[in-house]
Amino acid sequence: MPSLSSASPGNIAGLLKYCVQNNDLSGGDASAAQSDASALAAQNNVSNSDAGYAAGSGGMLNAGGQAYNLGSGGARSEVTQQICSQVLSHAKSLL
Repeated sequence: MPSLSSASPGNIAGLLKYCVQNNDLSGGDASAAQSDASALAAQNNVSNSDAGYAAGSGGMLNAGGQAYNLGSGGARSEVTQQICSQVLSHAKSLL
């Protein structure tokens, strides 16, 4: 999996949107993720047309020349939930 630290803020914001829409974050994490995604996008002037944001919204983490699709694989739900939690933590560090 690519390192989150080299993902663009737009990609992280898009991934948070993906995680919330696909119920890969639960309870308070989902609410926090939505708020953090909006704040991160606003802080970095990210729009829906941003390539990183669009990729993230589709479940694609792009970082350091590598890509990881959160929507693929048989163990998708457990692995994706772990990645979404990491994405949320990373987003908080960027705010």
